[in-house]
Amino acid sequence: MTLRTKDLFREPAAGPHPAAELFGRNKGPNNWTSGEPYSPTLKTEVINKNPRLMEYLRQKLNQKILVDLGCGGEQSRAAVLDIAAQVGLRAVVFVDDRFVERDQEIQTPDRTVILLERDMLELATMLHPNKFCFLLSGMDSDISPNRGYNSVLAEEIYRATQTGGIVITYQQDVFGGDIVDCLSRCLHPVDASALMNDPDKVVNQMARMFEKS
Repeated sequence: MTLRTKDLFREPAAGPHPAAELFGRNKGPNNWTSGEPYSPTLKTEVINKNPRLMEYLRQKLNQKILVDLGCGGEQSRAAVLDIAAQVGLRAVVFVDDRFVERDQEIQTPDRTVILLERDMLELATMLHPNKFCFLLSGMDSDISPNRGYNSVLAEEIYRATQTGGIVITYQQDVFGGDIVDCLSRCLHPVDASALMNDPDKVVNQMARMFEKS
C-alpha cells in the first residue's frame, strides 16, 4: 500500500498543543548551523563497517517508516536513502526547517520519500502514535540548545515510535546537546557494543540506539 503524506498525521487536536510555545525554539543564539553532513559518516564509518549492526538494522527497519529529524542537506539525505535501500525501509520522511526548501512526496518503485519543511517538534506532535522509527543525526547544541524543547521532543518521539521500533542517534552528545539524556529516560538504550567490530572506536561510540518495548 502506497504511503501518502497525509497518512503520517493523526487528527488535529481541538486546540493548540500544550508545547506549542516551544515550536521553532530549537535554534542556537545565532540561529545558525553549518549543516555538517553527519549521516554519510554514519553510513560509511559505522553501519557499513559493522555487519552485525547492519543485520540488526535490517531486522528492526525492514518495511518500516523512518523519520529523519533535522535531516540536513542533499548529501545527508542521499546517505540515508542508501541506508534505506540496504535495510529495506518502506518509507523515509525527511524533516528540516532549514535545509528542506519545500514539501515534496516522491513515489519510487522501492519506497516513498517525503520531505517536509517543518520544525522538528511541531512535526513530531502531528504524527500518529506507535507507527514510526527515528533518526537524529548531528543535532548538536547549536541546533537544539533548549532543554525544554529537547525534553518534549523526546516524549513525542516515544509516543510516535512503534512498539519494537528503534531510535538511532549519531553525533549528539559530542557537542553538548542533551537529547540523548532525554531519550534515555523514556526509551530502552541498546547495548551497541555487541553489534560493533571495534566497540572502543570513537566514531562507533558516537552512535546510540534506543528501543521501545
